[in-house]
Amino acid sequence: MPSCSTTPTDPAAASDLLGPLADAGATWWQEAGPLDAGIDRLPYVLGRIANGPPAV
Repeated sequence: MPSCSTTPTDPAAASDLLGPLADAGATWWQEAGPLDAGIDRLPYVLGRIANGPPAV
């Protein structure tokens, strides 16, 4: 299991993180993050949505 809970915003880093999971058959990714990262604040959430799903 990856050691982070939030997909990196850099597309290459996201692919590096999620590529092996997709190769192993994973079909979904649950986006989460620590509360101190601002995940409970609307601008943070809207930013994550704007990034769209990671490409692998």
